[in-house]
Amino acid sequence: MSTVTSHLPFASVVSEAEGADIEDAYLGLDSRQIRLLTLGPGKYGDEIVGHLEIVDLKDEPIFEALSYCWGDRTDVCEITVDDHRVCVTRNLYRALQRLRYETVSRQIWADAICINQEDDEEKAHQVNMMRDIFTRASMTTLFIGDYEDDTTPSTPFSTDAEPGSQAGVENAIALIRKLADDHHIFYLDFKTDSDSLPDKSFQVWYKATECIRSLVTQPWWSRVWTVQEAILPSDPTVQYGAIKLSWMVFSQTVDNLAMHFQRRCCKVKARNDLAEEPPIVTFYNKVATVDRRRYRPLPLNMLLGRFPDRKATDPRDMIYGVLGLAHDDAVAAGIEADYTIETVQLYAQTARKLIQLHGDLRPFMQVYHFHGDRLPGLPSWTPDYSLGGDWEYYSVALLYVQDFWKPADMATFKPLAGDNPLELDVSGILFDDIMAVGDTVTPCPNGQIIDVFDK
Repeated sequence: MSTVTSHLPFASVVSEAEGADIEDAYLGLDSRQIRLLTLGPGKYGDEIVGHLEIVDLKDEPIFEALSYCWGDRTDVCEITVDDHRVCVTRNLYRALQRLRYETVSRQIWADAICINQEDDEEKAHQVNMMRDIFTRASMTTLFIGDYEDDTTPSTPFSTDAEPGSQAGVENAIALIRKLADDHHIFYLDFKTDSDSLPDKSFQVWYKATECIRSLVTQPWWSRVWTVQEAILPSDPTVQYGAIKLSWMVFSQTVDNLAMHFQRRCCKVKARNDLAEEPPIVTFYNKVATVDRRRYRPLPLNMLLGRFPDRKATDPRDMIYGVLGLAHDDAVAAGIEADYTIETVQLYAQTARKLIQLHGDLRPFMQVYHFHGDRLPGLPSWTPDYSLGGDWEYYSVALLYVQDFWKPADMATFKPLAGDNPLELDVSGILFDDIMAVGDTVTPCPNGQIIDVFDK
């Protein structure tokens, strides 16, 4: 077997069969074309075998989309694609194992395999099509994670179930279903379908909620790409290991929790003196952030920084990863994926284009709002979009300070075109002399504000 060079993601093709030519599948794509992986049938644990083909979205092909977390790119497993041994990350390998049908093939779009990751031009082209891909897919699977064991508990809400195990995931899903049925949080009867003996012990409740915490703190919830992958499909399926659940159950649970929190019949308070927030609060915050029913298209400048707990391996993806959710202003401003420019240039270019498009200096407010160590070489007037901040605080602050970053005549405000893309040239009038400079105003953390109100 010979080793060959490949444009496949993660690693090179490790071997090829005589006469096979996988490179044909990685030739350039036309404007509306994508690749699909036909996942061959097999049982869990069998070798994964697939075939790549190119389709055109204008022909309305039937396919499914996969959302998952790439994971450690050095931790790889082998699959066979078009008679070639191909390396993929263990996370993708596990997802394909779980998604595969036993008797029939399944056509899936999975970015790591279906996009030529070594071709920056193609990668940008496909990223700009993400909205179309995830809205046109007949079904989308949000593969949250996988468990190591396959031992189903003998009874629901078993106190022996550890978070992250199959038994733990079963417990988490069972509790979420009860909450979706509008049960009060603290008055659930933890009993089986065939058993009338309730167990309302704190141990059972605590164990079940800790299983929920494990479910919503998987790496999938921390990646910026998975935001649009969860919001764009009409009714995605959540999958953890072999366990599946409609996203609508998650959505209904969040609706019910919001109602119960508002009525204060099920008060769950996030206190600053606790090491971790209550698992139910964590679940609510994680799901509500990416709930499609709570989503409406937003201007790009309102999306950037909106997901501070989401990160990307490539800092440029903090912008590209939300373009599919943006209002048409991103297109109007000419902001699209381009992996040939460096991060600092991209951030400055994006801020400049948003200032030109909206006619205000809102990005200056984001410079102040995003906390952390800024990228080296980033202009002082440019937000570091790889950082995050307190979005609720920022939204409220905008209401109070918006008059400070609006020009007198928004319709005519435009930064001057300069030779240096990292410089922002503006003009103004002499208004007055600065006689004294006071201390910098530091925003009060939300936790301290809550403490003040509580007192």
